[in-house]
Amino acid sequence: MATKGHYHEATSSTGRQYDVRALGRIVPSDDGFDVARVSDGGVLRIVERDRARRKPTFEALGEGGQVVRRLDGRPATSSEARTWMARVLPLVWRETGMAAEPRVESIFGRHGFEGVIEEMSRLSGCHASRLYAEALLARHRLPTAALVRLAAQAGRDAARGPEDAAAILTAVARQGLPDEALHDAFADAVRRVPSPAQQGKALHAWIETGDLSNHALLILLRTIAGVGSDQGRAGLLVTLAGRQAIGGAARDEFRRTASALRSATYRDRALAALAEAPTR
Repeated sequence: MATKGHYHEATSSTGRQYDVRALGRIVPSDDGFDVARVSDGGVLRIVERDRARRKPTFEALGEGGQVVRRLDGRPATSSEARTWMARVLPLVWRETGMAAEPRVESIFGRHGFEGVIEEMSRLSGCHASRLYAEALLARHRLPTAALVRLAAQAGRDAARGPEDAAAILTAVARQGLPDEALHDAFADAVRRVPSPAQQGKALHAWIETGDLSNHALLILLRTIAGVGSDQGRAGLLVTLAGRQAIGGAARDEFRRTASALRSATYRDRALAALAEAPTR
């Protein structure tokens, strides 16, 4: 993953803080204890701070196809330097989400999707989880069980990072939501997102997956009913009616959801879209 002039902060469980600057392509080692590659001219610089006191400065520089590692200006070859790297570098990868793509591919190659999801459970930042999930889903088709786990994790993180949770759910939806257990997990995660706009993004992604089963339509409509915005609910209903044949119990559910809209304008718009939607 190319990181150009990025600045990050990371904090350990003991309160140590790390100022992290990255320029160029940074690739961690498989175990996360080292820097495997840095593009020529690139640099990873980490300054450790303990409250007001400055601690060591680590640099990994790309020079002539090699990685030059320094700790406080000296070659990072001593056992003390290696111990410091083994303690700090895994924290930096996990806290910042830096180099998520090569890190995900490395873990996937050794431990499969289970290993990536397990690593994600150790991440403290919602944005880092998003970067890992997007890297995983962009390159690999995952089984339903893995998608359920990713949706559930997005739901758990939603209160802290609604935009990141919605991005994960959108990426999950792009793989398709064919299974009833996945419908339920996805809907539960969306309900936990405390932003109508971000809920809408995730639900629009679900609508765009294609022809939906009756179960999917019912769960989707009940989730739309919980979106905290008349405009958001109406927009989702109109989009759904324009893309899906809606009949039976789903048509009744659609009508109830549309009729509950407080705005007459939005209510009429949604009901008009339903009238034009084909039945099954």
